[in-house]
Amino acid sequence: LDGVVARVQGATTRGAYFDQGTDTFVSLLILLKAGWFLHDYFAYIVAGLFFLAALVFFVSRMQAPMLFIRTVCIIILIMATFPAFPFTAALLTMGYLAAGISSAFSLARQMQWYMMSRG
Repeated sequence: LDGVVARVQGATTRGAYFDQGTDTFVSLLILLKAGWFLHDYFAYIVAGLFFLAALVFFVSRMQAPMLFIRTVCIIILIMATFPAFPFTAALLTMGYLAAGISSAFSLARQMQWYMMSRG
């Protein structure tokens, strides 16, 4: 819905921050829920890596590179909560591991971006 509002009223900097912030918050909640459901502390580590990468992204005024995991998290959550889908813990584990890989990659690219921007 936020995309429709942005197209009608025009995109703003505040709207861009709000959009990215809410997407990040939802993804973080999904990662925390995966850790709680699986009783796996690695999912909490992934959530921390993702939060750190998102924090760097926001502090850099959305200039640092970042791979977002919102779509992957939402798809996995829908599949995991759909009653007719044969849910397995392996699917949820693969989802948070993919989020961990993308978060670690984002942090590496952000460090590279920071070093290049310092000149």
